[in-house]
Amino acid sequence: MGMAKNSTAGAIVSALRAVTKDWAKQRKAEERHASAVRNRRERLTKFRPITIKEAAWRAMQRAYLTASANGTLPATATQVMYAARNEIQQRTGRQLDRQYFNQTLLPQYLAETNVSWDIVFDDRGHFTEPHKGKTFGLGTLAVRNYLRSSGAPIWTEPTVSAGGIATCGPQCRFRGAVH
Repeated sequence: MGMAKNSTAGAIVSALRAVTKDWAKQRKAEERHASAVRNRRERLTKFRPITIKEAAWRAMQRAYLTASANGTLPATATQVMYAARNEIQQRTGRQLDRQYFNQTLLPQYLAETNVSWDIVFDDRGHFTEPHKGKTFGLGTLAVRNYLRSSGAPIWTEPTVSAGGIATCGPQCRFRGAVH
């Protein structure tokens, strides 16, 4: 009978060790690395949290339609981000970074899905024409307006100009008034 008790106790200890093996491993990792505490739930549960990218892909179409008045107006990347932000943050439990959304997630989504949305980006600098001196912003709407207004080149016939003397300063002009 003593033997049966020992084998039962041994079986219970073995079973407990097997069941708590992952937990013990995680706790030891947490003692070594403070960041491991954040990973405990993900590691010890079968639940895999949704990534920000997955949540963004699920929210993107609704967000664009909201920001663009159902596709009738151009929408800025930031407007789409604000329309998607609450849903993404609720699904992931994480803060959404505007720059990451505007410069990474939205361009990836547009490239991967081939949607024909009218997304516009803000000016990121200015351009000045070298010959005319006309300056315009380097954002989607400013470039569209510039291209729309520029039109086709117009040929002008060459002319011969009258001669003259180029002067600078009082020489040959108002020297007597300066002396």
